Amino acid sequence: MAKEFPGKNSLCLCGSGKKYKHCCWLKREGQQPAVAMRLGSPRFTAAYWMILDYLVVPAGIVWLSFEPNYAHGFIDYFEAGQYLAPINGIFHGEIPYRDSYTAFGPLFLYVPAACMALFGKTLATLIAYFHFAWIFSMVVVYLVGCLACRTRLFRYAIPLVTLVEVFHPFWSSRWGAARVGVGLAMLAGLIQYVRTGNARILLWAGIVSGLGLLYSTELGVLSVVSAGALVLWMLLHRQRTIRGMLRDGWWYVGGVLLILLPFGMYFASKGALIPYLRTALWDMPVHHMSVWAQPNTRSFLVEFREASNLFVFLQGDTFKI
Repeated sequence: MAKEFPGKNSLCLCGSGKKYKHCCWLKREGQQPAVAMRLGSPRFTAAYWMILDYLVVPAGIVWLSFEPNYAHGFIDYFEAGQYLAPINGIFHGEIPYRDSYTAFGPLFLYVPAACMALFGKTLATLIAYFHFAWIFSMVVVYLVGCLACRTRLFRYAIPLVTLVEVFHPFWSSRWGAARVGVGLAMLAGLIQYVRTGNARILLWAGIVSGLGLLYSTELGVLSVVSAGALVLWMLLHRQRTIRGMLRDGWWYVGGVLLILLPFGMYFASKGALIPYLRTALWDMPVHHMSVWAQPNTRSFLVEFREASNLFVFLQGDTFKI
């Protein structure tokens, strides 16, 4: 004999006092009853914190970071000159490292050059690029903090500390803060990999690491070192086996090669690959301070080799600069 059910608008037979369509009929159909967005309900609380964390706080960071008169007023001739000259060369067919010397990665020049080609070949466009890239980096700093920190106090403190640091008189006039966002985007991928175990996320981390190597050499090196430190940590804490890490690691290596191989082939065809490698692997680490027009400060390698311990090295002028 078939079991009889009440009509959808009838009272449910379970005695809950609700209509059948709002109670056991939903369970029978494999659905969950809708939960009203009541003040203080779990759904309301979750929505409140999501809006605060991912809309209000990022908007506040943008507001604090944005300078309405960024394209006017004081011009830092050191920063403007070291970008405008090689970018102007790119517009006239020159290849960085082959035709002109630069202490940055090639994307540090090609990306702003592309923006200037799109929005106008003016100093204001160049300043706008670095200003908005700096704001983007501050937002990325906060979002990575959301991934890494469970306590909101630390999440909200991270961008504030970063803003205070970059407002320092020395760093506030420098235009290289965009690389912070690139490096932390890679770190976000590593954090998500640890959380989810999804190896495909390492492809994203590898792609960003490759971009980091081309954007700023030290940034790319630190990205690769961070990935290596993560592998070591996971092995020591038995989060993965060696075989599993090798299998997952190919996703990261593939992401790096996906960026570096086309670039290497292009630079090799233009005769700029060897000069670039010489600059990135020798000039920058060995003659870092002289490259940055600070000859009175010794290179990292010399300072590190002669320091009595790591703490002394970290307190030195070379590391601070």
